[in-house]
Amino acid sequence: MSALTIRALTREDIPAFAALISASFAPVSDLYRLTQDMGLTPLTSRLEEGFQKEERQFGAWAGDEPQGYFSLDARDHGIFEINRLCVRPPAQRQGYGQQLLDRAIAEICRSGGRAAVCAVIGENTPVLHWLTRNGFFEEAVGCLPGMPCSVCILQRNLNPEPGGCAGCSGGCR
Repeated sequence: MSALTIRALTREDIPAFAALISASFAPVSDLYRLTQDMGLTPLTSRLEEGFQKEERQFGAWAGDEPQGYFSLDARDHGIFEINRLCVRPPAQRQGYGQQLLDRAIAEICRSGGRAAVCAVIGENTPVLHWLTRNGFFEEAVGCLPGMPCSVCILQRNLNPEPGGCAGCSGGCR
């Protein structure tokens, strides 16, 4: 496993990361028969909107090559939503997802967050098991209108303590 360089995205990074996100989620969309937006324009627009909403967006690089992405959206009461955590398909199963998740948790801890939440396709057992191994628990499961599969909301309580957060696997200090 090689180390990634993870940093906040700039507006100039958006086109490359829209392509990365689209490629990363395409196999999942196909597997679970989810409809995908045609083209990158809708996704690029959503990432642009994230900047306007002050959503924190992060990209990961191995050398000069983009490898992964996640965003953080602050909710009420110190809860942060981790969105679009993904690694481009050829780079999956190399520990990059773990590095991204660890960084997301560290960023939440630095911001004084008390919990992280994320939504996952309920039938995507490998991802559900991975998140469970990383301290997340199932908060709710259900079907959304128009979705051919269930959605599982998972949460990880962080319980910030002075000088760091409980259960963080690195990067908080």
